Amino acid sequence: MKLLTTLFFLCLGLWAPPVLAAPSLGISPLMLHITPRDKAATLTLTNGGDQPITLTVRVLRWTQAQGEDVLQPTTDVVAAPASVTLRPGAHQVVRLANLALPSGAETAYRVLVTQVPSSDAPGVRTLLQLSVPLFEGLLQGAPRLTVTRDGDRLVLTNSGDVHARLTRVDYRDDAGWHTLAGLTYLLPGQSRAFTAPGSLDLRYSSDDSPQPVILPAR
Repeated sequence: MKLLTTLFFLCLGLWAPPVLAAPSLGISPLMLHITPRDKAATLTLTNGGDQPITLTVRVLRWTQAQGEDVLQPTTDVVAAPASVTLRPGAHQVVRLANLALPSGAETAYRVLVTQVPSSDAPGVRTLLQLSVPLFEGLLQGAPRLTVTRDGDRLVLTNSGDVHARLTRVDYRDDAGWHTLAGLTYLLPGQSRAFTAPGSLDLRYSSDDSPQPVILPAR
């Protein structure tokens, strides 16, 4: 029977309650940081299934433009090993090394862990691609969020020097509060617009502010 494959993409950190990313593949941690002192981070992959699994690991530069994520190839951070086959129950530690000179600012990447299809597996298979956020640079600093009105849109801007990880974004109108977005990242210097007709305020929760913060729309 001809092998048919589909790709299942999971963006960890945008949806990441469990450590087990899929029934057969565990990944830890769910967010990575490379400090200027250590210059490297590690990612552990675990095969919790009953069949061997082959994976590739690569790093992409992560920026944002007009509220959308942009991923581009990079050689600034490299993964070793870049390919691994895990037996059932086995695990592998992948080292992610920063080869770039320190920039003094936070730089964002995505680590893509992609399952390689097996040529001798019959039937239809769903392949995994996991995306883990990786940040290099500043350990100190904080996001600085403001909201402005642009017609029927609310524009949320991060003017701080590090990323904001928002666990929820809501807006309020005369009828009450309404959810705009779930888990969302806003990189330094970036903005994201949300359509919210008749909105009065925007409310968000984040890693830095577990209790909701209300920002009046200006």
